[in-house]
Amino acid sequence: MVDLIASVPLLVALVGAAIALAGAALARRHDRQQQARTFLLQSSERFARAAITALAALRSVTPPKRSGPGTAVHRNERLLEDVAARERALKTCRRAIDEVRVERASIRLDFHPKSWPAEWSRCTLAYLRAALETAETFYAEFAAQADSEVDEWRRSSGDRLRKKYKESRARAYWGLDNFFDAVATRLVAPTWNPAKIERATFQGPIPESHPAAADRRIGVPES
Repeated sequence: MVDLIASVPLLVALVGAAIALAGAALARRHDRQQQARTFLLQSSERFARAAITALAALRSVTPPKRSGPGTAVHRNERLLEDVAARERALKTCRRAIDEVRVERASIRLDFHPKSWPAEWSRCTLAYLRAALETAETFYAEFAAQADSEVDEWRRSSGDRLRKKYKESRARAYWGLDNFFDAVATRLVAPTWNPAKIERATFQGPIPESHPAAADRRIGVPES
């Protein structure tokens, strides 16, 4: 009985030490996760800011819609005649999209190339480029039209290119929205070791098309 009583302080000390060690291990794990979370957020924010800047730049080159009686003239109508302004706007847009491409490298490195954030960053960049290329085609084809052919061209090819541009820009918004979701999911339990990334975190190649409702869901501006 005496031996048992004498051993109580030792058992209490051992239990206390075990609890302290477990607490320290949990604290270290929490600190590592916080560091990983902060690091992943930094590259995510840089990519998101670059993408949003590129989307803003795209608005400055949106192919203008035809104005009818009683309707306001589109803000970019001036680009059809002001070649210098048009080239400045397109150049600004190209630089902005190039910055998105640069920031995407960090997403692939930090999140792993086979991850949802990396795949959604690819889609976002692809849609941004598609929108810019369509705008460039619109203005190049407009410049090639004879004065007598401009109206007919705008009603046919011009309207089709404007619609294609808007679809690509809307998909860029859609891709960025899903990028945010993918990053948020990954940050729940961040890890540095690619081998520990669950298989479910990789969605695989994302189809280049998606339901039209997805564009409307995120409230993409019309103009």
